[in-house]
Amino acid sequence: MAIKGNKIDANKFIKEAINKGANAVISWSKIKNKKIKYINKIPIIYIKNIRKKISKIAGNFYNNPSNRLNIIGVTGTNGKTSVTQLISQWINLLGDKSAVIGTLGNGLYGKLIETINTTDSAIDIQSYLNFFLKNRVNTVAIEISSHALDQYRVSSIPFKVGIFTNISRDHLDYHKNMKKYEKTKWKLFSDHKIENPIINISTKIGMNWFKKIKSRNKIYIATTNLKCKYGERWIYAKKVKHENTRSIIDFNSSWGNGDISVNLIGNFNVVNILLSMAALLSLGYSLSSIILTVEKIKPIIGRMQQIYVSNKPKIIIDYAHTPDALNKVIKIINSIYSKKKLTCIFGCGGDRDKTKRPIMGKIAEKLSNKVFITNDNPRTENPNKIIKDILDGFTNPKKAYVIPDRKKAIKVAINNSSMNDIILIAGKGSENYQIIGKNKIKYSDEETVLKILNKKLYDKNILK
Repeated sequence: MAIKGNKIDANKFIKEAINKGANAVISWSKIKNKKIKYINKIPIIYIKNIRKKISKIAGNFYNNPSNRLNIIGVTGTNGKTSVTQLISQWINLLGDKSAVIGTLGNGLYGKLIETINTTDSAIDIQSYLNFFLKNRVNTVAIEISSHALDQYRVSSIPFKVGIFTNISRDHLDYHKNMKKYEKTKWKLFSDHKIENPIINISTKIGMNWFKKIKSRNKIYIATTNLKCKYGERWIYAKKVKHENTRSIIDFNSSWGNGDISVNLIGNFNVVNILLSMAALLSLGYSLSSIILTVEKIKPIIGRMQQIYVSNKPKIIIDYAHTPDALNKVIKIINSIYSKKKLTCIFGCGGDRDKTKRPIMGKIAEKLSNKVFITNDNPRTENPNKIIKDILDGFTNPKKAYVIPDRKKAIKVAINNSSMNDIILIAGKGSENYQIIGKNKIKYSDEETVLKILNKKLYDKNILK
């Protein structure tokens, strides 16, 4: 299949593919019903809007595995990984078999295979679904990125559940503006078959989306006590209490009321838990079984991951790589550890949305006691240019500590902090690499921290 991508037109490689043994080629065409061509008796079949049809073609090839699985699609700027991982983990705790396709990898829960995309290609997704079905998986949670929606990677998949987390500034290098970005995200609900739409209405966009959805099966979650109900099925957090390593949630719902204690912190994680609960309830799991298992849920690696070592500063590693995510993470840390000084270490990715860089710099300066600006994944962009863009958001850029080498930045920050301080390392989360130039280098924030602290990886006494 020769598809025209954003940077490369695969038609350039048709002859090479034929020389390597391709028996037929399907190629994109601007013209409807363009004639078939032949190269060395191999047919080149031109199809208009082929990208829209790949998901269906691949589904047919694998005998449409999605029709025999509970597929949960999760879209939004932040929270996709947490929600899919929480759902999958929870289903396993409830005694069923689950799988995940997303940022942390694809595969059965606990046995993920690394991937370079949030949502893989249309063909890869169908291949994975076929594999999951053969391994007796009941439910698959899929992160649905805006790129995946724009490129029709899940266009033929029927979703048992569709979840919207939130929208904030991201991927504007691809979508150009927020209006186009939001419109693309909305495609999950406007262009796809979803049996149970679940919407976070705690934001204005979420509320607008919920009202636009016509399905009688729609569910909303909220983090405020609503005076009026907007649908037949709902969950809202009546009262939330955050402690050092957990949140206690008093909730009301159309399924019943209750109290749960979960090993996650932050209002954004309260939203993630409620969305996950709504998904499980819509699949038919009982509220009582959900409440009984919630305390066994473990935090997601690289998402508000806390590392403790006596006589050292507390370290928190988080994937926050957007202005909204960074703002929320720092605020929840400051609210829980109000008497501690906060050091924030972060950078921004190269060859990506440049407009968010000064915004994130402004947030870090305003909400942190110290800020270290370092490299994230600079890719082919000049790292110094990325750092300058971040510093443009500072009122006083001279107060920022600029150390491009990420390992060195983390080491300097730890060595110059007291046991009463908090250090937030943001932007990469559980990623085990750095992309510098065109080279993918092995790197992990978690491993870096543990090596500096002279601790072994996965020491149960220090990882929470």
